[in-house]
Parts: sequence; structure tokens; C-alpha cells
Amino acid sequence: MLDEEIETYWEQRRYFEDALPVPSFYSDGNSIGAVTWFKDNKNTSKLVNEMKFYFDMLRKYDVDLVKTKSDNLGKIIYEDDYQIGVIKE
Repeated sequence: MLDEEIETYWEQRRYFEDALPVPSFYSDGNSIGAVTWFKDNKNTSKLVNEMKFYFDMLRKYDVDLVKTKSDNLGKIIYEDDYQIGVIKE
């Protein structure tokens, strides 16, 4: 990445780290092996729309992005307005 892109990356990352709650299971490095999934709702849609820089960088550097949906995620152990955290049952 170019220096300007790296600078923008860190600016954007700080924004999202402030805007998106961090699930409590990450406080110990996620020793329980939980997986975080974004919810499909207005809050998440707004946040994703603000990720244009990241999507542009993926396209520019020819990096694939895969969107996965599932109704069978496991046992929900965390939930906020944007995401859920799950573990295998």
C-alpha cells in the first residue's frame, strides 16, 4: 500500500474501533474460540457503508472478499447492536 493509503487505513481503523463495541471475550485473546458475525440490520448497514475505503483497497489490490450468511451459527454468547459472538455447541 502507498504511504497515504496506510495513513488512511489507520485513521479509518481508529474510527471503527471507537464506533464498534469490542466483545468481552477478546479481553483475554479470545481463549474460548468465539467467532463474531455482523447482524443484518440498519446499524450494521450504516457501518458497512462507511467502510468504502476498505472495499476500495480490496478492489485496487485484487483481494477477494467473501460474504457468508448462516442461520446456524452456534451458541450466542455475546450480542450488541451490530454483531453477535458465537461458540460451537
